[in-house]
Amino acid sequence: MAVTSASRTSCPLVTRVDSAVTRVATIFPNAPGDDIRLVRLISCIADEMSSRFDGMLRPHGLNETDFRTLMQLFCNPERQAYPSDLSELATQSRTNMTRIVDSLVARGWVSRTASDVDRRRVLLEITDEGVALVKRLLPQFHPKLSAFLSVLTEREKQVMTQGLQKIAAVLHAQHAGEQP
Repeated sequence: MAVTSASRTSCPLVTRVDSAVTRVATIFPNAPGDDIRLVRLISCIADEMSSRFDGMLRPHGLNETDFRTLMQLFCNPERQAYPSDLSELATQSRTNMTRIVDSLVARGWVSRTASDVDRRRVLLEITDEGVALVKRLLPQFHPKLSAFLSVLTEREKQVMTQGLQKIAAVLHAQHAGEQP
């Protein structure tokens, strides 16, 4: 379904994305404009939210990627993970995950131990200090997150979540080499 300009909310981001989609459509008339618009909006909004969360975390010596990594450990029932698993969950390269983990270890929020299963592998675990940090900081994000999403009805949130889950499943299947 095409989104009409009358149904869009006006803001600089939307205007920039719409202008770019219009330019692409003049060069590639068969381009899927609505699909391009949706992907660009998702990407730009994710970047903007990440930037705002970075601003909240900076006074604590963290950035959004560091905190997301801590959250992955915090949310794991054993509060442990292998670096390779974290890099996948945090959508970071293994090299960048090593840098992130080095920083978190140096601050005492994560510890490294040799795996009981395979001594060649390193197991990461969030420390008590890391848990305390997450418990102190996470509630500060809730009002900001609720404010971001307050423009949506509960039904719109459900529909958006279901749609994004479907896209995530397709991306996962493609990455795994399956054809959805």
